[in-house]
Amino acid sequence: MIKKSTDSRIKQTIHKIRRNGIIAILRGDYQMDHVLRIAETLVSTGISVLEITLNSSNSLKIIESLRGRYKSKELLLGAGTVRTVQQMDWSVEAGVLFAVSPNLDIECGRRASLSEVLYMPGVLSTTEVETASRAGHTCVKLFPADLLGPKYIKALRAPFDNIEFIPTGGINSSNLPDFIQAGAFSVGVGSSLLAGPNQKITEIQLRARSLRKIWDRGNGY
Repeated sequence: MIKKSTDSRIKQTIHKIRRNGIIAILRGDYQMDHVLRIAETLVSTGISVLEITLNSSNSLKIIESLRGRYKSKELLLGAGTVRTVQQMDWSVEAGVLFAVSPNLDIECGRRASLSEVLYMPGVLSTTEVETASRAGHTCVKLFPADLLGPKYIKALRAPFDNIEFIPTGGINSSNLPDFIQAGAFSVGVGSSLLAGPNQKITEIQLRARSLRKIWDRGNGY
């Protein structure tokens, strides 16, 4: 079991994710210059948390490049699809402040904690939520969120009132208000925001603005 951290860096990461609300997820075969334009667009529209999945081309180089360009208060960078301890170590070395898995891996969580990196494991069942809680993880990725929908999050939050849920998978502008109402701590948004390497920057800008407006309105900002 990892100790309950009082580390200010992890607390600051949690606070920023909560305040920003939207974790943009980049997955695919992107060229570096396009990624830089995407990051600039997201920051300009108020989305300042970006997850780079490790099954994307040159993911670690992308993280390192963005980390060199932005301070964490401007763009909070994390690694996604972290499935092994080795991948966790690579992500930490690249300079991420949070790491996300599609599954729950206890050893990955330990490695992240030692490096003062926020670990958000993927869970779906009540048993997985409880296992994550006992391991000391207070923020979890509920995946795939669209499988059971917002009502499932609301149901989970009753017994697991010490856990913050970040639904991921199928989140879009249409269902985001329902997930907010269900009590989502934050949301992970992939293809409905970043649809692939051929997507136009103007389209990303429009989608980002729409999500930003919905989240802020739903949370009274």
